[in-house]
Amino acid sequence: MTTATSKLIKRAIESLASEITQSEIARKAGFDRPNMLSMIKHGKARLPLDRVPALAETLRIDPGLLFRTALADYWPEHERTVRAIFRDVLTTNEWAFLDVVRSLTHGEVPTMTPTLKAALTKLLKMTSPIRP
Repeated sequence: MTTATSKLIKRAIESLASEITQSEIARKAGFDRPNMLSMIKHGKARLPLDRVPALAETLRIDPGLLFRTALADYWPEHERTVRAIFRDVLTTNEWAFLDVVRSLTHGEVPTMTPTLKAALTKLLKMTSPIRP
């Protein structure tokens, strides 16, 4: 069965095909048997959550994205509950934004007021192709 995790991993492996073999990826990610990665890529096995950091680094995938995707595949029936409690797993980029805010505000994250939201929206529209 194809899963969101298997699709994400397959695309990443294909994008790195000219640089590294799938066996090398599996070894760098800490899999004892290279065929385990193939099974995950084809949706025949789940990605062990403890392999997420190493595999994400090897595949150049954001670890938060890979973890969030794998978690949703593991517990689809509990995804709503996990999100209600923890909201979302932040990506490396999202943490970087939060780190800047915390450093500028001495560890305090300001309340998202309409004025702050408008200012952030304006700034992001000027500096990024992303449309908030």
